[in-house]
Amino acid sequence: MSRTTAVRLAAAVLAAASPARALPPVRMLTVGKVAVLRDRPGTARDVAAFRVGKDPELATPPNPLCPAASSIQVGAYPTATNRVEAQPPTPGGAALPCASWRPTKRGYRYRDAAGSVLGVRTIVLERNQLTVRLRGGGYVGIRGPVGYVQLQLTVGDVRLLTRFHNFNKNARATIISRLPTLNAAQGERYFWATLWGDADREDDARTHLARAIAEDPDDGRSHFLAAMIRLYRFGHLVTDYAAPSDAARAEVDAADGYFEAAVPLLWDGRRRAGDTRVPGFAAANRYLRGVVHGVDAVKQEGLAQLDAAVALNPLFNAFDLIGVVPQVVPGTDPLYVEKILGVLDTTLSGENADCVASQPEICGNDGLAPNNIAGSLTLFGDLYAKGGRDGSPSDVEKAETWYGIANAFAAGWRFRPLLADRVGRAADRRALHHDGDPTNDPPIIGLGVEACTSCHGR
Repeated sequence: MSRTTAVRLAAAVLAAASPARALPPVRMLTVGKVAVLRDRPGTARDVAAFRVGKDPELATPPNPLCPAASSIQVGAYPTATNRVEAQPPTPGGAALPCASWRPTKRGYRYRDAAGSVLGVRTIVLERNQLTVRLRGGGYVGIRGPVGYVQLQLTVGDVRLLTRFHNFNKNARATIISRLPTLNAAQGERYFWATLWGDADREDDARTHLARAIAEDPDDGRSHFLAAMIRLYRFGHLVTDYAAPSDAARAEVDAADGYFEAAVPLLWDGRRRAGDTRVPGFAAANRYLRGVVHGVDAVKQEGLAQLDAAVALNPLFNAFDLIGVVPQVVPGTDPLYVEKILGVLDTTLSGENADCVASQPEICGNDGLAPNNIAGSLTLFGDLYAKGGRDGSPSDVEKAETWYGIANAFAAGWRFRPLLADRVGRAADRRALHHDGDPTNDPPIIGLGVEACTSCHGR
């Protein structure tokens, strides 16, 4: 990565992380969710319909009546682009005129026969129900196949989000999601509560996801979340990959089984349809399984799968590689110097250099990782400091760049004290990594309580 690229990416981070554009925290809707989207010739007949049932987040609907502000956004993660394509792409979505809302006995209803805002014809926002219908107007039909589709409705300081990952049909012109079981919905709800740090519902997530899988073995999303909650637990149990506990090994083994089931249900490699991110998580876990059991063949299998996953989705899946392998491989190892730092350089260059602004849900704080900027940039700093290549700029200089920007936007971040200890000390960290004594190597962020939480924790 050149100095020009570093400056460009830094400028994008600074602009995208402006407090003036911060969005309200996400409230995830999981119960009784269904989506039907049809992309017809032209745009006038393109339609989308979303429904959420008796979700706890809808028990008291937020009030959108004047003078309140409300907005809506529809998004998708198409297989063809591996990018979030949001309508409209502006943060928060399209403003809905408050005069079009009316009160009902159980909440509120929005009507606009002309669909003047994003093609939205009706919204029912009531106790235990959210329905949204769009047709033509400013709405453009979403083309499948997709990894997921989503709907976001913001009312005042309440941001409601629902995502759809399981599909009965996931084709070019038609996308129809599968109705989740109640256990699947509860498992997803508790998963996010745990990951965000809102409440410790880890055991509840496991219980409900296991029940959901027993009820519907083809529920790919529940298999995936069951794997991820195990991987989350593994990360929090491990502070030294060289000395994992039996409990940590059990978690990574259990996650591997769930990933084995999730990948073919969510990613169709033959059709190249579905969620390209899922194979990356599975590959990272396979590599970890080889590490904690000391089986080199499994490690190599995981590395090969990581290579394939990064080739499939270079932007997102690069983080499966750089977030896991550097914890294990010395900074002087050719694998680290050539692959890890090479992938990192590539990920931070070209069209990705502006991804914090162009893809704020993936690279910024607008998605499901509200501290993604601080967490990711601290990781970038740690990775470059561990490598320590010469050049202009050197890896040590790059490390200081990322530490400095992360620190500028880490207000309220629970791990800011760790970052403060890194600023101005990249050269010292590099020296410890390269002194031939692995016992004094400074840690790369992501171990123990930092695992997942450094980016996803609120």
